[in-house]
Amino acid sequence: MAEAKEHTSHVPNAPRLSAKFNASDADVEFFSSDNVLFHIHRKNLEANTGAFPSAKLLPLAEDAATLELLFQFIYPQRHPYLENTPFKELSPLAEAVEKYKVFPAMHICRIRMKQKLLTKTCFVPHELRRTT
Repeated sequence: MAEAKEHTSHVPNAPRLSAKFNASDADVEFFSSDNVLFHIHRKNLEANTGAFPSAKLLPLAEDAATLELLFQFIYPQRHPYLENTPFKELSPLAEAVEKYKVFPAMHICRIRMKQKLLTKTCFVPHELRRTT
């Protein structure tokens, strides 16, 4: 019995299931680059995106953190506001949004990227910054 336990503990690259995107009735599965499995409903992809591949099981280049954010935009729920999302997470999300044409996320990603770039790379005097 100890032998079987040892064998299963050494399974290379065993995928983890996403905590948020694991519906049993989902009909598409995506693997993140860091080996997390996402169960997604095709109807949501079709309604809210324009460039996701149509296969049933697909590996994607993006990591799990990026896909967790990305897939929140394809379901009928309150979308992430992204105001406090660090640039290192926002940048790959914005790239994935454009790559897969996730329409509900395009505008907010553009706004947040612009805000992050202005505050990180340019000096803007406090009196000229918008507070709204």
